[in-house]
Amino acid sequence: EMYILPFLNETFFIFDFAVKDDGRALVFCENYAGRPGRYIDEEKIEYRILAAEAGNPNLIEYKLNLPDRVIEGLKAKLDSSGAVVGSAFMQNTRRSSRLDGLYVFRIPPDGESIERKQLALTEEMYEAAFPYGEKESIFTANKHRFSNFVVDYLFVEPDGSWIITAEYRKEDQNSYEIEFNDLLVLKVAADLSRLNWIKRVPKRQTGYQGYWPYLSYKAFHKKENVFFLYNDANENHDQEGGTNSMTEYSGERARVILMQIRT
Repeated sequence: EMYILPFLNETFFIFDFAVKDDGRALVFCENYAGRPGRYIDEEKIEYRILAAEAGNPNLIEYKLNLPDRVIEGLKAKLDSSGAVVGSAFMQNTRRSSRLDGLYVFRIPPDGESIERKQLALTEEMYEAAFPYGEKESIFTANKHRFSNFVVDYLFVEPDGSWIITAEYRKEDQNSYEIEFNDLLVLKVAADLSRLNWIKRVPKRQTGYQGYWPYLSYKAFHKKENVFFLYNDANENHDQEGGTNSMTEYSGERARVILMQIRT
């Protein structure tokens, strides 16, 4: 089949695709309603899933945006049941740049509907997930507050609950510096009604375009555990068992860390 899409090449981006057991093809994509350029207005990104099925001359379109929130860093996938599951962080455009919730959605295997939920996430919940003491130091709070997180992985547990992992990523608009910092792990109830818990993995990584192979992280899910693999500064592990310091890693004298979080 051939389909004519009402989007321009320079504003349309396909970030993933999948084929279901019944032959239905899914395209995970976004269209930018603004003017293409160096800086992107998150409010103008239109997230969609397009489905093509045999015998239907038109694409089935699922619009994923919310009417009252800006969503950032959306991730969607086809799970083992044939459902499409997805998530993104949200923020209220009338407030500051801080995030205020997690958006989750599910399209059942029959594709007849879409279930959406908005789960509140406060600054206090974010701070409470910090593992080193009651609260993060005020000297780093302005740099590592609850903002700029992007969903990267979504795992569905045997009991139907979701495990979502995300990373703080920020590119400085006035330079080529990029931050790949703290990781978040969030567990969402199987009925999508609430967050069961939030855990935070502090890390500090700063680099430039050429440093990308050494920055960020990988995650995988195995037998009710999530494993993270990332580079860290040697100074954070000079003592046996590690330390509570947060030295910033910038591509030199690295130590490869494998961290396990039980879900």
